[in-house]
Amino acid sequence: MNHKFITTLLSTLLILSLFIGTGCTKPDVIKIGILGDITGRSSYLGVSNRNAVVQAVEEFNKSSEDFQIQLSIKDDKGSSEETLKCIDEFISEGVKLVIGPLTSNVALVIKNLPSETASNILFVSPTVSGNFMYDIDDNFITLVDSSDKQGMMLAKGAIELGLKKIATIYEYNNKSYSEPVVKAFEDVFKSLGGEVVYAKHFNSSEKAPFNELANEIIASQANGVLIIAGGLDSSQLIQYLHKQKPDLPIYCGTWAKTTDFISNGGKAIEGTYFVGIMDEYANNAEFKQFAENYRELYDFEPTFAAMCGYESAKILIEAIQRGDSVEPQVVKEEIIKNNTFKGLNLDLYIDENGDSERPYTMFQVQESKYIKVRE
Repeated sequence: MNHKFITTLLSTLLILSLFIGTGCTKPDVIKIGILGDITGRSSYLGVSNRNAVVQAVEEFNKSSEDFQIQLSIKDDKGSSEETLKCIDEFISEGVKLVIGPLTSNVALVIKNLPSETASNILFVSPTVSGNFMYDIDDNFITLVDSSDKQGMMLAKGAIELGLKKIATIYEYNNKSYSEPVVKAFEDVFKSLGGEVVYAKHFNSSEKAPFNELANEIIASQANGVLIIAGGLDSSQLIQYLHKQKPDLPIYCGTWAKTTDFISNGGKAIEGTYFVGIMDEYANNAEFKQFAENYRELYDFEPTFAAMCGYESAKILIEAIQRGDSVEPQVVKEEIIKNNTFKGLNLDLYIDENGDSERPYTMFQVQESKYIKVRE
């Protein structure tokens, strides 16, 4: 055989092996994981997120001539044990890119993973805002700003309304999110001349005594209440408060700004204030098209978890295309390098640590709708 041909062939094979070894090629079918609470207490987040990611992937697969995406959907049930099982399953399936988690208590499990495990998967979280995940160079991308900023905005809103005495109550099971919101609220509220006259927490995994809690809050003579919990728990507590003091101003965080809150709250939730990142009535064409397609597919209104899930999928897919790779570090670098993304409502910036900066907005429930009242 021609010696020159053999030399050329060996050189070509060496180049190909180096090219493949760097992770700079991607397969024809790419697996992306979804990690969220599908059947547990926070399923209103998990189902919305899953639906929107499926929507984004189906849109991509229909138009892509480059590669197709196959989803591996895991239900963490809001549990540490289930989360670890899901991650083991992702690894055994060869999944390196995951959209999720959705709650801070599950994110805390991921934060504490052994480094050799954590380095094998890039997590892109649509909704986690727990402060403990920020300012760390890790394999965790966020699409929502830190939770303490929610508390700051809510406190300023309460002071502007003229409130002087506030009661604070939060759900303990997701304390990684709840406590920073409450602390930031209390710090700002006190610094502006307000007084916290009642502070307590409850656990949603047990049957919370909302009637007793409402009695205690009313007895504290607070002229406003901060509730940091999920949509269902928040709406139930508000109903008990409303029976005794219908005009009591209520403030809630992004976690509760869901369709569940509206559907379960009835007239009692009218006037409740929220901070959030999704304006359901935004006029921009991209959001309107997304919402229309979501309603057509699922016969439900999209939530902020749906919006952020859709954005997460788009950001992840675009990074795969730019980097021509599914390796976590390559995809992460592409996301950070691009850093500014056009969101469905507002643009967002992702810094060198993978942390999002996106402004919160104040909303109020008016006629069973979340209406923007302040940016």
